[in-house]
Parts: sequence; structure tokens; C-alpha cells
Amino acid sequence: MRISRYMSAWLIGIVICMLAAIGGVFWVQRQKPVPNLVITNAADCTQMLLRQGIAVNNPPVAIKQITLPQEENAVYQEYLKLQESQHLDLKNHMGQKATLYRFADAKEEKLITLIVCEGQLVSADQTYFDMMPHCEALF
Repeated sequence: MRISRYMSAWLIGIVICMLAAIGGVFWVQRQKPVPNLVITNAADCTQMLLRQGIAVNNPPVAIKQITLPQEENAVYQEYLKLQESQHLDLKNHMGQKATLYRFADAKEEKLITLIVCEGQLVSADQTYFDMMPHCEALF
């Protein structure tokens, strides 16, 4: 049986649409919504991480009061992009005081860093011990 050019083009179009649909489903599933919770302490951070399926050791490795940079440089611009990819609003809090929470994950393979400003999660990243100082998105 011979397939006409019209039929070949139609079949190729269907295959492309199916691949695009499958890719879209995987992309949507890959993106976890960032929790929209009020965070006031380390226990709130731990609970939020557990809801995301991330187990951490308690107490945190570090809790620090910090001031977010007021101006962007090339490195900070990359970090802002990382946070924007997780739908976190770090850029609108530049220059403000914040609390940094740093946890070791339960397997002790990585550090998880959360930055909270005015009760809102504005930054989340993870750094594997064998890849330091490189960090990547947590969510």
C-alpha cells in the first residue's frame, strides 16, 4: 500500500502534535507550585519542606539575619533568574532585611537554603556537597 504525500504530511503533523502535547504534560508536571505560606520560624520551614516531599535534619545548620543586596551584579542576576524560575519574588525585596535558614537534607547529601522576607519565602536553593559552590533550584 502506498501512502500519498497528503497522507504523509497529515501523519507527520499528527505525530508532531502528539509529541508537543506529551512534552507539555511533562513540563507542567515538573513544575511544583511554590507553597504560599507565612513562614515565621524554622519549624514553619521544616513543615513547608515536608509538604514538598523534602525531609531535612533539625535543627537548621544556620539561621541568620541578613540584608538582601540593593544592586544587581552578574552573579546576583543569575541567582535572581533561578528564583524567578521557581516563581519566587526575590527581586522585589532587594535591600530589605530577611532571615536565611540553612538545613542539611535527611540524607546529608546537600544543603537547602531558604530566605524569608516579611514572612514570605523569596528564595530557595539546594547545593550538593560534591558540587559546591554550585546551587540549583529547590522546587
